[in-house]
Amino acid sequence: MTNHESNIESPSFFHHSKDIAYMHQKNWPEEPAEFELRIVNSETGADEVVPVNMNQAGDSLLAAGLGAAQKAVNVYVIGFFYTLFGSWFIIAAHKKYRPLLVGAASTVAVLGVWVFCRIGEASYPWLAAVCSGLIVPLLICTGILFLFGLIQSYRLNIREYKASSQ
Repeated sequence: MTNHESNIESPSFFHHSKDIAYMHQKNWPEEPAEFELRIVNSETGADEVVPVNMNQAGDSLLAAGLGAAQKAVNVYVIGFFYTLFGSWFIIAAHKKYRPLLVGAASTVAVLGVWVFCRIGEASYPWLAAVCSGLIVPLLICTGILFLFGLIQSYRLNIREYKASSQ
């Protein structure tokens, strides 16, 4: 298709013309990759670079706020709030539900999601990318919740034992 002798990716054929658009990796095989958008005419072989104007982040207050929000919402923040909410639920629901049951139920639910992801990634590979970044931290936080539920259950049993023996 071209005589660049380098990496060409994502060719796209136009419907009503003889042009083909593609991404040319200028620094192939070096990393990180630097691409430029090019169009070649399939009949004449004329090749031209298409300038791409990307907006730079940080030009406005809105872009700065969105950038800060994007940096704030990561796996660690989600895991922290998941653990915080789960711990609160274990403490708040101790009169109706046993804390150990809440911790065990959350562990079983997350393990079920993990099994679903492992089975589903064979037929849908993008599921593996989503699950791998989210499931492992979720399993760690759920393990923390299970331990917290175990400690709370032990603490409540000791309190009930002391109250009944007096």
